[in-house]
Parts: sequence; structure tokens; C-alpha cells
Amino acid sequence: MKKFIIGIIGIIIVAFIIFYAFKSPEKILAPSENTDISQIQTTQNPINPTDSSSGTLQSSSTPMSAIENVVTYSENGFTPKDITVKVGETVKFINKSGQAMWVGSDEHPTHMQYSGTILKEHCPDTAGISFDQCKKGDEYSFTFKKAGKWNYHNHSKANITGVVIVQ
Repeated sequence: MKKFIIGIIGIIIVAFIIFYAFKSPEKILAPSENTDISQIQTTQNPINPTDSSSGTLQSSSTPMSAIENVVTYSENGFTPKDITVKVGETVKFINKSGQAMWVGSDEHPTHMQYSGTILKEHCPDTAGISFDQCKKGDEYSFTFKKAGKWNYHNHSKANITGVVIVQ
């Protein structure tokens, strides 16, 4: 009876080894949206890494966000209005309003609260250091590298505001 049980256990172990040995490498190695791929140097938009509307240039020392932090812009403004993230996490802003969206750090119209530089100094933001979309668009992602309370607004409609709290 012991030999029978040991044989069954051996067959199960061999089956698992064969299953994982022949599993597609793409499925094993491809990062999911929840995978920390901090060892890979990439951008939010790999087609055009200097496109400031795509967010920030990621370096191997700055991990990409493992948590999806999404703020939606609609006719009612930004939802959620306040969002809390950790240093190094990315917030993705998605426009579902049918109107223009241009996410910019306060104060309007300079957008200098986060970076300390004025709009004409940091746009286009090819270095990913300014919390500023720099142009109208339907999606914008930014990785927050500094802790603080960062107020923002829609530059196209400056009375629409929100807050990103980075801990």
C-alpha cells in the first residue's frame, strides 16, 4: 500500500514538472498589470518615450506602480476627487467626459506646485519631473516621486480640481 501511494505521489510530481516545463515562456515571463517590473527600463508609452502626455520615464531605480490608481474625469469632475498613493506609484487619469482634459499641478495657470518650474519651463516634460500633462488628451499617467499633498486641476476648466496625497 505504501508503494502504491508513493507511486501516485511520484506521478503527480512528474506531471507538475512536465506541465511547467512545457508552459509557454510568454505566459511565465510576461508581466501582468499587477507585476512589479522594476528591473526593466521602460515608459508608460513605449512607442514614444518622450511623449509627455504618456507620463514619466521609468528608470531601473524607480519601480512602476504595482497598484492601479485611476482617476476618472467626467462631466462631474475628477473621481475620486482625492486619492492617496505611495511614493513611486503611478496615477492614471482617464477622460470620459467628452470634453477637453489637461491635468496640471496647481496653481493655475503656472502648474509649478509639484516641480517648482512654470508651465513654459517644463512643457514638454520629457524628463517626467513635472506633474503636468502639458497638452490636452484622453489619458495621462504620472509617477509621483515626492511625498506631499499635490493639488491639481483641469487646465482646460480650472475650477475642476482634485488632490493626490503621496505618502
